[in-house]
Amino acid sequence: MIIKFFKEKGKPYVIYCGFNSETMTAFENRFYIRRLFMECVDTNRDLNKFIKKEKSTLLVNAKKSRKEEQIEKDNVLEKRLQSKLSRINKSIEELSYIEKALDVVNDELKEISTHHSKGALGFTVPETDMSKILSDVSLSFKEDGQKIGVGGDGKNNQIFLATWVSKQALNDNSDEYVCFYAIEEPESHLHPHQQRKLSSYIMDKFDSQIFLTSHSPFIGTDFIPKDIIKLKKNDGKTTAASNGASEKISVGFDEFNYRLDLITSDLFFVDGMILVEGPSEKIFYQALCNDLDIDLDFYNFSIISTAGVGFAPFIKMCQLLEIPFSLRTDNDIFNKKRDGKSYHYCSGVNRLHKLFRDKVIDDEGVITDYNEIDLEWVVKSHEEPKIVPAFKSQKITELKDIFESKGLFLADTDLEEDLVCQLSLSEGWDEDCQKTLIKKLKEKKATNMYDFVRREISFTSLKDKDIFKPISYLFKEVYGLERENQE
Repeated sequence: MIIKFFKEKGKPYVIYCGFNSETMTAFENRFYIRRLFMECVDTNRDLNKFIKKEKSTLLVNAKKSRKEEQIEKDNVLEKRLQSKLSRINKSIEELSYIEKALDVVNDELKEISTHHSKGALGFTVPETDMSKILSDVSLSFKEDGQKIGVGGDGKNNQIFLATWVSKQALNDNSDEYVCFYAIEEPESHLHPHQQRKLSSYIMDKFDSQIFLTSHSPFIGTDFIPKDIIKLKKNDGKTTAASNGASEKISVGFDEFNYRLDLITSDLFFVDGMILVEGPSEKIFYQALCNDLDIDLDFYNFSIISTAGVGFAPFIKMCQLLEIPFSLRTDNDIFNKKRDGKSYHYCSGVNRLHKLFRDKVIDDEGVITDYNEIDLEWVVKSHEEPKIVPAFKSQKITELKDIFESKGLFLADTDLEEDLVCQLSLSEGWDEDCQKTLIKKLKEKKATNMYDFVRREISFTSLKDKDIFKPISYLFKEVYGLERENQE
C-alpha cells in the first residue's frame, strides 16, 4: 500500500492511500495510525537531555539482562555502598565550615521571629539514599583506564545515534505495526570517513525503510543511486528531480563506472554546472570567476572536468537531476580518409552534433536538417589549411547558433588560442608573444595554465568575450538574468 501526504499552502493536509497512482484515494481520518509509525531524529540532538530521558530505560534493561549470580553480587555491593554513604554524609555534616556556615543567618532569623528560635538552618548532603544516586549516574567516557568527560560534538552525535538505535531495537514490535525512520543530517560534526561509516551503520541496523536527509557528498557515495532523491526549489515549491527515486538515475550513474568519484562531491547539491573538457579549462574558468568577483560557491555553481568520460554521461545526469548546465569544447578540425579520399572535418562541431544523434539532447530538427556530411569537405592533402570553406560555413554557423541556444559553446579554436587572442587586445601582446604563449600553454596544459593564471594578468576584459559565454548562459538559466544584473 502507498500512503501519500499532500499539503498546499494555507490549506489542511490530505492523506491519499492506494496500491498505485491510479488507485490513490483521499481519506479524511488517519485510519493507519495504529499500524504505521514514524520515528524521527532531527538536527537538534541534545545528548545530555536525551540521555537524561532514556537513562532509566537503559538501566532497567541492563538490570533485566543480569544473571542470578550478578544480581546477588550487586545487592551485596549496594548495601555496602549505602552503609558507606551514611558514614560519609555524617562526616561531611561534621565539618566545621559546613556545620557553622549558616550561623549568621540563624541569628538574623531569630531577630525576625520567635518561630525561628526552636530550630536552625544547616547545609546537608544532597542525597542520602544510594538507590537514587545509582539512578542518577552521569555520562563519562573511559579510555586506557582513565575516565574523561564526554566532549566534542562529533562524538556526542555518534553516542546520541548509537543510543537511539539501541532504543529502537529494544522497542521492536514489527509483528504489531510498521515503523519507518527519518534521520536528519546524521553527518553532523563528523569527518568524511566517520560520515560514511555512520550512515552505513544506520542502514545495517534496520530492516524497515529509512529516510536520511543530508548535505554530505561522502554519505551519497555509499547509497545505490536509485535510492537517492535530489530535492530542488521550483517556483517556491520543493520538488523531487525525476519524480523521486528513479531507476533512470541508477542507469545514468552506471555510465561513469569507476569514475563515479568525479561527480559525487557536486552533482546532488549544485544549482548549476559548467562542463569543460579537462583540468586546464577548469583551472582557467575558476580563475576567470575569481577575477570577476563571481563566487561560485555563493551561487552554488560547480565547474567539472569531464576528462576521460565525455560530456554525454554528465549531461544525462544533469537532465535527470534537473540541473541547468552549460559546456565548452574545442573547435577541433581533424583529418580522416574514406574511400581513398582525404577529408578535413569539424570534430568539435561533430562532438556536439553527436549528442543530438545519440538522443542525449532532444531536437529532431538538428538531426534532420544537419548531418555529418555538412561537417566535412574533401581536401587534396592533409597539409591544406584547416579552414572551413565558404560553402560549408553557413550550415556550421547555423548549427553553432542552435548549440549556443542550448548552452553548448564551441571555442573559435581551442582554450589556449582563444584565451591568448582575446587577452591580447587588452594586454597589447604582439604576434610573436602570442605564439610563444600559446605554444607554452599547450605543453603540460594543466601545469602551465596554473602558472599562467597566477601571473599578474587581469581577466576582467574577458567579460564581454565569447570565452565568458558559458558562465553568462548559466546565470540566465538559473536566475533568469544576465550576470551583470546579479550584483
